[in-house]
Amino acid sequence: MERVSASDELPPASGPLRGVKVLDLGVVIAGPLVGCYFGDLGADVVKVERPGGDPSRATGRQAKGASLIWKYVGRNKRTLAIDFASEEGRETVLDLVREADIVIENFRPGTLEKWGLGWDDLRKVNPGLIMVRISGFGQEGPYRKRPGFGTIAESMAGFTGLNGWPDGPPTLSPIALADTYAAMAASISALAALHRRHVSGEGELIDVSLIEPLFSCLSPQFIDYSVFGVEPKRAGSRLEFASPRGAYECKDGKWFAISGATPVTAQRIFEATGNSEFASDPRFSTNAARMENAELIDKIIQEWASTITRDEALEKLNETGAPVGPVYTMQDIIDDEHFKMRPIYVDVDDPELGQVRMPNVFAKLANNPGSIRFAGRQVDADRESILREWLGEKFDSGNKAAKAE
Repeated sequence: MERVSASDELPPASGPLRGVKVLDLGVVIAGPLVGCYFGDLGADVVKVERPGGDPSRATGRQAKGASLIWKYVGRNKRTLAIDFASEEGRETVLDLVREADIVIENFRPGTLEKWGLGWDDLRKVNPGLIMVRISGFGQEGPYRKRPGFGTIAESMAGFTGLNGWPDGPPTLSPIALADTYAAMAASISALAALHRRHVSGEGELIDVSLIEPLFSCLSPQFIDYSVFGVEPKRAGSRLEFASPRGAYECKDGKWFAISGATPVTAQRIFEATGNSEFASDPRFSTNAARMENAELIDKIIQEWASTITRDEALEKLNETGAPVGPVYTMQDIIDDEHFKMRPIYVDVDDPELGQVRMPNVFAKLANNPGSIRFAGRQVDADRESILREWLGEKFDSGNKAAKAE
């Protein structure tokens, strides 16, 4: 497992986006996550927040007065506090925009325009700017001015209606699903725009709603409905087009999950569970037949699982090459030797918390990897270094607009 040590000076950036300047005006989750991903890959990300700080600083559990969510979404970002609504603040933001490659925001549509910082205002001072705008419903359409959160997006994208058990209610996700998908979609789009600007010199305006990236994950269900007119139904752990699939409890109270989406993998599962003869049984020999008998298959596998421990089940399934994995708790993730080796999480030294453990950079580039250099910093922690480096001769250490008052 890796550890990132703290130092008086921030460590230099590394990664394929080193040299890219990103102005992160985002709030809470979706917008700040884009800045987080870019910072992980080496971009110089400046988090600009209004005096008092981003709302994410007050979100979730607090440790020693610091938000753990902020420590993650604010990592690899230098911080600067500016009152956007003041004339001095607006001018300072525009000065920073002149130097930026990318600006990220996820206010409700019309908010930045109210402050004189909309797309038309920004591209006047920087024609090559790439602006990423994330909102609940997008920048256009009759719902554009509505407040939008991930919960609403998950429901209107069709996810919540499909999530849950057949005899239960629609079930919301316990994680920031829509925000995360939107952030990834926005990041991919911004990288495409960066490439295009390298070729043409043109800037770009990117409009991402919280709904559409998640809706794209429901493409198989939507296409099926478009052709057959049959509404998909909640199916618990099952898929409409694959069996066996599910999570099963063993006699020690621990769970594992399997997926037999192809004939070969299904046969390997049957072999591991002592049912090799199912390959020639017409009830189970084809995927269509297995889907018709999914309830029976689940019952057979669950009965088998209940007679052995999870370790024994994993051993038998792995022996046949069946796709299987334990259902992990957070502690299981920490203890897993494979995850330690990669590593998928890292301990970051932090002046407020001493040390905070968080997920590592999720893409591992062999030649030019990214890194986590520091966790989310305090409000306005880097005002002078940001203004000096970004604005040069315009820098004024007494700039009131940049102070967190």
